[in-house]
Amino acid sequence: TAPASIPLWYFDENTNLWMQQGIANKVSNFYVGTVSHFTWWNCDYPFEKATIMGRVVDCNGNPMPNSVVTINGIYTLTTNQNGNYSSWVPANLALTAQVLNTNNFGLLSSQVENIPPLAAAQVFTVPDLIVPCPATITGTLVGCNGSPVNGIVYLTTGNSVGSYIATTNGTFSLPAPGNTQLVVNAYTLNNVSSLTTITTPAAPGMSNVGTITLCDTSSAVSYENGFILDGNGFNHRKFVIDTSSTYGYYDPMIGLGGFIVNVQGHDSATNDNIDLSVFIQGTTLGIYSGFIGLNINGGMQQLGSNNSLPVFNLVQCDTVGGRIKAGFSGILQDSLGGFVTLTNGRLNVVRTF
Repeated sequence: TAPASIPLWYFDENTNLWMQQGIANKVSNFYVGTVSHFTWWNCDYPFEKATIMGRVVDCNGNPMPNSVVTINGIYTLTTNQNGNYSSWVPANLALTAQVLNTNNFGLLSSQVENIPPLAAAQVFTVPDLIVPCPATITGTLVGCNGSPVNGIVYLTTGNSVGSYIATTNGTFSLPAPGNTQLVVNAYTLNNVSSLTTITTPAAPGMSNVGTITLCDTSSAVSYENGFILDGNGFNHRKFVIDTSSTYGYYDPMIGLGGFIVNVQGHDSATNDNIDLSVFIQGTTLGIYSGFIGLNINGGMQQLGSNNSLPVFNLVQCDTVGGRIKAGFSGILQDSLGGFVTLTNGRLNVVRTF
């Protein structure tokens, strides 16, 4: 039975926290409350929380970064560069933890670990989740002068994005499925990009792709708002975002919160019009997944990242009135199932709220 009243909460944009203020009363099939100011509001009951932590390792005990751990078959966590994960969970509720291949691009799976009901504020260490040893792809990113450069490397196979890493010294090492043709996607933090197609060795073998040179002195990356499309009818087509119609905002209601950017633009050569919407699932500077939706000429051609995870490098996220700035790339799919590669994506827009 629905309660007669429920607490009201508003989202404080200064602290990024939900704050309780007032109540909403049940009137017929609705809850009605009076709010003191305009912002995001929610009706909810607080609950006691506990904390779980653990790690994902391969068959040799090596940590597995960027692995997705699934809680109770629904909720997901991603391991850090040391293979560790942690999160709060509801207290007094039995849970399970597992690495599912359906959430890891068919690459990883582990045993199921049961998590007993935890007391409020209790910290529980989940036994190691052990996955089979994968194949390994290594290499080095270098710039125009041949020196190592930092950047982002991720693997794609078909329309799925697999493991990824942000390099700290130009070198990378990524797990991959064995005996599989895939694409090594690499780009620098200023969005100079490269695509390399390889066939992985049988697991647990290792393949070094050598040096990937990321050097572009052309005007292709001179813009602050735009991107390039290749494949399935697109031949390195450059799209420019109209700065007069760009805006972005923070939305706490999607996932764990993030930035939504809606923009309009055009093809710099043909003047085909575009509407671009992106969601960056991150609230601080760093590397994140998200979503991209693109309509060309009022929806005559539609592209989206429905079955893959584009990568966003969020380099600036100011308060309202400041800027949201990010680089992005990924694999898009059109309405007929064709795949298009988006590279050299850049956004630099005003945060409106």
